[in-house]
Amino acid sequence: MFAVVPGTYQVGLSTLPDCRVTSANFVSVTIAAETVTDIAFSVTCDLTGTIEVTVATTGTGAPASYAIGATDFWENFYYTPIPSSGTASLVVPASLWDYRVGLGVPVNCTVTGSPWSVTVASGATTSITFNVTCEPPATLRVTASTTGSNVPATFTVDVDPTISGSWTYRMIVSSNGADSTILRPGSHTVKLLAPLNCFVGPNDVSVTLTSGTTTDLGFTVACQ
Repeated sequence: MFAVVPGTYQVGLSTLPDCRVTSANFVSVTIAAETVTDIAFSVTCDLTGTIEVTVATTGTGAPASYAIGATDFWENFYYTPIPSSGTASLVVPASLWDYRVGLGVPVNCTVTGSPWSVTVASGATTSITFNVTCEPPATLRVTASTTGSNVPATFTVDVDPTISGSWTYRMIVSSNGADSTILRPGSHTVKLLAPLNCFVGPNDVSVTLTSGTTTDLGFTVACQ
């Protein structure tokens, strides 16, 4: 019970992930002075189980923690942090359907066995393990040397662009400036997007990045 000034209010009830309000929620109620007004909610809770996740990380350049996430058949999402080498648990509603459990790691780390598909029974614990290998990240530093007139303030740089127009990573580089991003080691294609009054040459450049090093890539842009 709590005191409020007289007036009309919308009252709602928040529940844990394994519970849901089965009656009307966010009920409109008018409170009169010096009276007590009762509101009743009906709540149904599901039986829960536990997904116990263990992570073992080798190599260097790993963060202190990752994030684990579990998605059920209805696309409800549950997540929690986990040490880079340690154990964490997700308490989720028991389900006849499988959960897909994934581990989010930075680009310089590789996961073995992600995602998992697991069944969670009421009152039971399902244990899974992810093995992660990390290495020092690679850094790409892009510069845009621009000449001419009607020069935009910034350019967009796409890393690993696709035919559909999407990209894996995106950077914003100022005119006659630079920007850096951390990427996985290996080969990448880099493209600078410029307005029609500007010419970029060469473009769609292939660059190979090495773990623990910074690779410089320069674009020359002429605008008119």
